[in-house]
Amino acid sequence: MFFVFRIIKGLIGLIFKLILLPLVLVLTIVQCVCIVAAHLSALFFNLVGGIFIVTGILSYYFELEPIDVMWRMIASGTALYILPMLVREFAVWTALIKETLMIRLLT
Repeated sequence: MFFVFRIIKGLIGLIFKLILLPLVLVLTIVQCVCIVAAHLSALFFNLVGGIFIVTGILSYYFELEPIDVMWRMIASGTALYILPMLVREFAVWTALIKETLMIRLLT
């Protein structure tokens, strides 16, 4: 009787592993796409975000714009500067999920 339960447990584990394998492959592809997108866009977004921040500060300093416009420009620049970091964090989370599934597949 115990032998039958071991066979059933092994079959269920095999089916579970076969179901998780495509998910691991999809997560690997998503992780690679996120890393490439983050690295390609990081330079552009950081440059534009820095320009927004510096322009906001200088426009207030030289009295070209009121302070509320300065804060909007700084907020926009900060959002543009942080965007690639958020994409990288998403890639890290997909890597963590993928590694957790890989550990589950290997045990």
